Amino acid sequence: MSNPHIVLVACQHGGSATGEDCDACDGSGYVKVVLALDGRPKECQHASNEGSVEGCGACLGSGWAGFEE
Repeated sequence: MSNPHIVLVACQHGGSATGEDCDACDGSGYVKVVLALDGRPKECQHASNEGSVEGCGACLGSGWAGFEE
């Protein structure tokens, strides 16, 4: 069963050029993200990592809030 509130979006790979070792997408290039109330994915604020996507514990480098593992 599909969930209309979860979509695939391009992974940011923690700021690296390739997703080869990306913990978020495992190299697929995409991650599942829960949509916000406005129907769009929300970008992660990286508050757990002083604003840097690289090493962010919340989004694992995917760049998106509501990321589904």
